[in-house]
Amino acid sequence: MKSIRIYLKKLCKTQFFRKFSIVFVMLLMVVLVRAQDAHFSQYYASPIIYNPAQTGVFPDTDLRVATQYRSQWGTMAPNFSMASFTGEKRINNKYGVGAYMLNDDGVKSFNTFNFVISGSYLVTSFFEKEMILSVGLQAGMIYKYIKKNALSFDSQYINGAFNSDLPSGEVIDRYNRLMPEVNLGVNFERTKKEVMFNPYTSFAIMHCTYPKESFLENGKSRLSPRFILIGGTRVNYNDNLFFDPKILIMKQSNNYELNIGISSIYNYTPDLAFTGGVSYRLKDAVILMGGCKYKNIMYRVSYDIVTSSLKTYTRGHGGLEFSVVFMDLGRSGSLL
Repeated sequence: MKSIRIYLKKLCKTQFFRKFSIVFVMLLMVVLVRAQDAHFSQYYASPIIYNPAQTGVFPDTDLRVATQYRSQWGTMAPNFSMASFTGEKRINNKYGVGAYMLNDDGVKSFNTFNFVISGSYLVTSFFEKEMILSVGLQAGMIYKYIKKNALSFDSQYINGAFNSDLPSGEVIDRYNRLMPEVNLGVNFERTKKEVMFNPYTSFAIMHCTYPKESFLENGKSRLSPRFILIGGTRVNYNDNLFFDPKILIMKQSNNYELNIGISSIYNYTPDLAFTGGVSYRLKDAVILMGGCKYKNIMYRVSYDIVTSSLKTYTRGHGGLEFSVVFMDLGRSGSLL
């Protein structure tokens, strides 16, 4: 047994073992971050993030600004968080322009930042047709980086105590990766208010360039395209009450996500409306959402109740998410 311990101790100090440890940590971080790729439960609060063809496509206003924040699995160390900011405008009822920023702090030693410019073309006009058909294109960048100060290595431990001032003794090829981002999409909506049902659907392909994302010089890992299908129908129950059953399907490599739900909105007064909803993300969580709209601002909060085996490690804690959507700022002249 003593000889085995001596052998293992020598193995841990070898260059091979240290390089293997670095590669393993990097692979683990990539897997964790991919699982959180644009993982908003309130995906309908920032549709521009999920389909470029929806840029500037909203019938009740020609200007829209939104922000979202999500904190997930707060009992785990570290927890996951994500924030976004989007802005978009319709021009001449024919074009949509906009942009978004998305910051994914998946694990505290790894971060992903997106900046994307978005544009859409309305094949049909808002006022001449009973439907909207639009196509869209996005271009931008994805910046992934490792926070090297958040990493620790065996050479930085003395008698079991960690000292960040000690050199790691490791050589990592790179700590960041800049990748191009190109997305394509198509969107269809029925907009006839006189009828009860107005169906809609959209399809998008993200990461069309299949960019290289490995941090290793000889690494071959690439960011797989992500396919997004969204569908549903807006139900005009009466002049004040509306329902919206919807579905989201995403596929990236061998990973799937299916989200089925329904939301509603009730116009209490011309300036005040209430919204609520429930959805189920397959093999993951039940999502409860509530909020209100006051004048030109929509406030929403949602909470994910974990239903997967992960609830054992999170002690039942899920994801808390907030969104604020500002609409028609140019016409109102005020945010409040």
